[in-house]
Amino acid sequence: VPFVLSWSMLNAMACGAPIVGSATPPVEEVISDGENGLLVDFHDPDAIADGLDQALDDRELASRLRENGLVTIRERYALDVTFPKLEELYARAMGRTELSVSGRAVPTTPRAGLSR
Repeated sequence: VPFVLSWSMLNAMACGAPIVGSATPPVEEVISDGENGLLVDFHDPDAIADGLDQALDDRELASRLRENGLVTIRERYALDVTFPKLEELYARAMGRTELSVSGRAVPTTPRAGLSR
């Protein structure tokens, strides 16, 4: 089974939800067990239930997971962090050292025959 990073997990972290995630490589790139989320065995329903119980029953833990999750999102996934990296990736793909704007004005009203 291929595993991928879940956008919904990142969105939940950004909303301040305590995360119980699968101990799979993509999730482990984001979650440090017990710090900004809990990692559980993806194939073990009892472990998943235990992780959920722990996050729901231990208010201090849940608070720490929420706070640290928000820090993770701000430091690694905020637009001011990710956009420069994306621009750099595009520039390298085009064989440039940086991207520049052409200076052409973008119309703010639709042209005749076009609708929004």
